[in-house]
Amino acid sequence: MELGALYDKEKRLTGRVHGRGEPREPGEYVLGAGAWVTDGERLLVTLRSPEKNSWPGYWENPGGMVRAGETSEEGCRRELLEETGIQAPPGALRLLESRRDDRFCAFFDSYLLRLPERPAVRLQTGETADYRWLTPAEVDGLCAAGRVAGPIREDWALLREKLIAELGGGIIKENK
Repeated sequence: MELGALYDKEKRLTGRVHGRGEPREPGEYVLGAGAWVTDGERLLVTLRSPEKNSWPGYWENPGGMVRAGETSEEGCRRELLEETGIQAPPGALRLLESRRDDRFCAFFDSYLLRLPERPAVRLQTGETADYRWLTPAEVDGLCAAGRVAGPIREDWALLREKLIAELGGGIIKENK
């Protein structure tokens, strides 16, 4: 069973751990981390496996729960490698946003990974069922159609303009 560290409302470690799916005490938070991967033109999204307990069959960016003993960046790198086979070198991820979501009692850290070209993607059985490289407009379309997992849809709404600005405003092409 994966164990995640528990945090307080201020994102301070409590010294306690939490097993996935186990109940938590009020005021206990977990940490999730995800990567927005780009080749300079499009963003990588993955389809959650139909076997997943939450949001099966919905699109998301690669990521997941940070394990106890990992930093947010280490957890993001591990999840990216597990779910897609993409190895992000240490220091290659750039933190875009860290937010607290009281509905899920979780913190979500969103990173940017710029790659010079599209790498081969290897999907993880039971986690990811498909992948696509999409323009921001195409991600918007999936969101509008209700096909993106709720927490990721919220991240997208918060980060869309920032992602484009971080990429120089014109590097990701809207219509390709």
